[in-house]
Amino acid sequence: MQRKDKEAFLQNIRSDYAMVADMALQQGLDTWKAHVCPGIYEGMEAAYRDAPGYFPPANFGLGCGQPFLFADIRPGDRVLDLGCAAGVDTLIAAHICSPGGSAIGIDLSPDLVALAASHANAAGKSNASFLVADIADIPLHDASADAIISNGVFSLPPDQPAVFREMARLLRPGRYFCIADIVKNDEYDDLLMGALRLYTGCHSGITMKGSYEKMALAAGFRDISCVHERMVEIPDSLLQPFMDATAIADWKKSGKGLSIVTLRGTQ
Repeated sequence: MQRKDKEAFLQNIRSDYAMVADMALQQGLDTWKAHVCPGIYEGMEAAYRDAPGYFPPANFGLGCGQPFLFADIRPGDRVLDLGCAAGVDTLIAAHICSPGGSAIGIDLSPDLVALAASHANAAGKSNASFLVADIADIPLHDASADAIISNGVFSLPPDQPAVFREMARLLRPGRYFCIADIVKNDEYDDLLMGALRLYTGCHSGITMKGSYEKMALAAGFRDISCVHERMVEIPDSLLQPFMDATAIADWKKSGKGLSIVTLRGTQ
């Protein structure tokens, strides 16, 4: 992607998430969540309630997993949360790394970063801070993070391998990254793929299963594994323009569709 095209793409993401922040504030969180993809969010909302340090007002329903559970976060660690949105995972990470640790949420959207900072203040998490930045170009020193997490973000950036390289630069040797995101389990025609993208909100398309592992290996990570996986619930109404009822049933039984994978790797 040309630099000019990339900047335009990133600006579109900023604009979209400024609208998300505005809608959530104007309509209220419960009303906003009615706009969130139910096939993703409904499978994890209950699990969030049991997470240590969970602060409900920061949960805008924009993630798809719980990578903080698998990143080996320890007291005293410095944790980076890439694509932090309203700060829900950053605040959980800040709780887990206490005492003595800190969590930094990084997001392209100034509006979401401002909201996240207000949530940290309301939650009393003085060890959580936030930064506006492109997650492929983060203004922090090499080997400055003990853990890196990201939740439902890798389907957004235009250059995903660059984000893996940036994580490799920032992560201390022997420590873990953990990301959760949506992947496709097969190749689909453009019309169906477009419908799936709209349903899930994946700006840069949906990557083929196994692709993120290859990107992580190319960036220098090792011991990469899928620590959690679940299918995305796709309503029949979305599939009906593309196939009949028998084909829909066969499609779902075969394990096709979309999955949410949580991947972990080490430096």
